[in-house]
Amino acid sequence: MNSITLNIISNGMDGEGIAKKDGKVYFVDGGVDGDTITAKVTKNNKSFARAKMEGLIIKSRHRQEPLCPYFFACGGCALQHINYEKQLQIKTQNVQNLFYKNKLNFNVENCTASANQFGYRNKITLYLDVNNQLSFFEKNSNNLINIEKCFLVDEQFNKLINILNNFFRHYIEFNHFVIKGLAIRKINEKFIINLILTKKINTNKLQNYLKLNKINYAIYYCINTKNNSNLPTYPCYFDSGINEIYLNEFGVKYPIYPMSFLQVNNEVKTSIYNQILEFVKCQNNVLDAYSGAGLLSAIISKNCHKVFAVEIDISASKACEDLCRLNNIKNVQSINGDCANVVPEILQNNQIGCIILDPARKGVDKNVLDAICQSKIKNVIYLSCNPATLTRDLKILCDNGYEINFAKPYDMFPQTAEVETLVKLTLN
Repeated sequence: MNSITLNIISNGMDGEGIAKKDGKVYFVDGGVDGDTITAKVTKNNKSFARAKMEGLIIKSRHRQEPLCPYFFACGGCALQHINYEKQLQIKTQNVQNLFYKNKLNFNVENCTASANQFGYRNKITLYLDVNNQLSFFEKNSNNLINIEKCFLVDEQFNKLINILNNFFRHYIEFNHFVIKGLAIRKINEKFIINLILTKKINTNKLQNYLKLNKINYAIYYCINTKNNSNLPTYPCYFDSGINEIYLNEFGVKYPIYPMSFLQVNNEVKTSIYNQILEFVKCQNNVLDAYSGAGLLSAIISKNCHKVFAVEIDISASKACEDLCRLNNIKNVQSINGDCANVVPEILQNNQIGCIILDPARKGVDKNVLDAICQSKIKNVIYLSCNPATLTRDLKILCDNGYEINFAKPYDMFPQTAEVETLVKLTLN
C-alpha cells in the first residue's frame, strides 16, 4: 500500500501515535501527538489500521531525540522519543480514558513523576545471543539485539554488563546453549545474578572474573529446559558469593532473593507505600491479598491490629513468615493459598476493616470481587500495573455500592508505556 499522510492527535496505551482519517482510526508506531507524518499501513481493518511511520513532515513540540541508540530497535522502551512532561500527560490521560470508558465518574490525579527518568531500574533480565553477548528482545519480535548499555539502569549496572560481555566473549563454553539468560538485581551496591540454565554448571571462572573486577555479587541459578522459554523458574538455588543481602525500609529489615518480588523503581515504590500507610491508619484488621513475600504486610502491620497476608506461591508465603520472624512481627498471619478460595473465607469469618489488592496484570479474580461486594467491607485499596484490568474490576465494585475517592497514576517505569495506579474506594 502507498504511503499516507496523517496528523497524530494523541498517543495510546502502548505509546503508539493515534490519527483519524476518512472515518478510520490509525495506530502508528513512532508517531507523537502533534506530528504530521507519512506512514505505511501494515494492517488494515474496516474501522482501524496499524501503520509504521516513514517520514516526518511537521515535528511535534513534544518530540525529542532518544538518549539510547537502541531505542528504535529494542523492545524495552516505548516513549524515549517523547519529552518527559508529555510522557506523564500521556499516562494520566490513558488512565483517565479507561475510567471514562468504564463509566467511572472520577477524575484521576496527575501522574506522579519519577525522581529519576533514567537509571532507575534495580532489575533487568538479559539473554545470551548466538554471538555469546548479552541482549534484549527486539521490538515486536522474538529476535535478540545485542546491547552494551541500557539507560534504564545506572552506571554500575552498565559496568557489570560490560564485564559480563567480556567474560562470555573469552569463555565460549559459557554460551546460550547452557546459559539462556541472566536476571540481575542491584541492591545497595551488590548484585544478585540469577543464571537461567539448561543444566547445572561450574561457576568458578565466572566467580573469579567478578572478583577480579571488584564486583560484590551473589550467584544463584535455576534450571529451565523448556523449549521457547528463557525466563527464570522455580526453584532457585544459591551458588556462591554473598549469602544474604538485606534492605531496610519503613523500619522493616527484609532479605532479597532472586525471585523476590520488589518494585523496580525504589523511589516511586516508597511514595506509593507511604500513601497506602496513610490509608490504613487506625484500621483494626487488614487483608492483604496477592501479598507476595509480605513486605507491604509487614510495613502496614504497625498501623493495624492484624494483617492476613494471602499468597498462592508457597515460597513467597514462607518468605513472609521468615520476614515476620526476622522483625519480631507477631500480628501478620501468612496464608498460602489461592485468593479466589481463601479471601472469601477470611471475609466471611473475620471482621476486616480494609482489603488491599495488588494482583498480577490479569487483575483480581471474580470470586474475590464478589466476596468483597457481599461482605460489605468498608475500605478497598487497589494497586495495579494494568489500567485495563484495574478499571474493569473497579466497575464491578462501583456497580455494587463502592465509591472511588482516590485515584493516582505513578510513573514507576519512565520511558516505557507502563504505569502503576493506586486507587482507594469506600462503601457508600
